[in-house]
Amino acid sequence: MVQLYYTDSQTLSPAVLERWLPRIHPEKAERLRRSKLEDAKASIAGELLLRYGMWKTFGISPKSLQTAPDATGKPQVISHEGVHFNISHSGFHCICAVSDRPVGVDLQEIRPIRFQKLANRFFTPEELGLFAQWGATEDAFFTLWARKEALGKLSGRGLRPGATEQGVIVLEKSFQNCKICVMSSP
Repeated sequence: MVQLYYTDSQTLSPAVLERWLPRIHPEKAERLRRSKLEDAKASIAGELLLRYGMWKTFGISPKSLQTAPDATGKPQVISHEGVHFNISHSGFHCICAVSDRPVGVDLQEIRPIRFQKLANRFFTPEELGLFAQWGATEDAFFTLWARKEALGKLSGRGLRPGATEQGVIVLEKSFQNCKICVMSSP
């Protein structure tokens, strides 16, 4: 089972940001303190979604939830067994997936970019074939990019070479000028 939670971080106040920084993993809090305000707000919005989602889906108290990166750097729940999550943000959009099995989620705000150049640089030959089959459009690029990121986040390997583990596409759709892909382990 995978549950999704979405928000827009645009209206999140700096006061909320400061209130939540001490409640998250210290390494992440320090990184957010050095980030642009908009990026920090999106990350805190993801943390709030995570706590809300764990409470709504699994009854886990927001105060008792603890997370930390695993050996690959992928954030994981360390306070409760058998629950998983993944968070993505792009622009002011933020999404969190919570699940009873490993999950990866990616949200890509559709914006003007040189998508053909990026596809040539980052897509595998198989992905390039699918990209061409889908018309090599902006829509095809962002759909495949969200899929690629979700799979990389599921595996914990990101976009590095070797992130080829298979996952099951749980959801792939357009929403609020974004492409979303959610992948889970089989």
